[in-house]
Amino acid sequence: ANHKAVILASCFVLESFIHAKEKKSMPNWIDYLMKKFSSCLSPCEWLLDHMAEDDWWVQHILIKCPNTTIRQMFQRLLIMVITQLSKASKEYIALGDGMSTAELCGHSCLTRFIAKLLSNLECGMRPTNKYLTEYFTFLFEFAKLQDSNADFPSASFLNAINTTSMVVKFYMGSKSSQPDYVEILSDEDDDEEVLVMTPDETRPTALNKMVS
Repeated sequence: ANHKAVILASCFVLESFIHAKEKKSMPNWIDYLMKKFSSCLSPCEWLLDHMAEDDWWVQHILIKCPNTTIRQMFQRLLIMVITQLSKASKEYIALGDGMSTAELCGHSCLTRFIAKLLSNLECGMRPTNKYLTEYFTFLFEFAKLQDSNADFPSASFLNAINTTSMVVKFYMGSKSSQPDYVEILSDEDDDEEVLVMTPDETRPTALNKMVS
């Protein structure tokens, strides 16, 4: 019952309520989701599995949403869900000798989700997108989980699949032909212009920490 309740609440909040003109109760809804996810692992696995297959929520909330508060709440929700998995006895990250990148990334719902998230660095995102702070903050916070739990090698996993190299190539603009996308604007920000910034203005603080 709890599993179904979390799925329904997640779909309502992330697909419908997030587009509402009035968002004052959004923090309460996010708190509700966090409590539900923290009470059981199966909803956490479902969320990551779902986004590994279809990253619509990642695209439209974490990457393209112009509302900073919404992006921050979603990023914190993702980290909280993954933190719950990191405390479980189940091995969500495998780093065996001789494992290929495909094997590393396909090990669990978590690794599949991270691989899907990182695929945006190679297609779909542009360095001039001014809404990427939370995207790189998520990667930074995910890597830091290993500091507090040596049995959860999140940073080692990112290193094993060459994440730093991917980030540097993205920032340096080595991908010369990235597909355009339509900026998804919230109702209150639908008149906001999409700015083209210089590299120094574009690089988020979390990205500085990752590549330094």
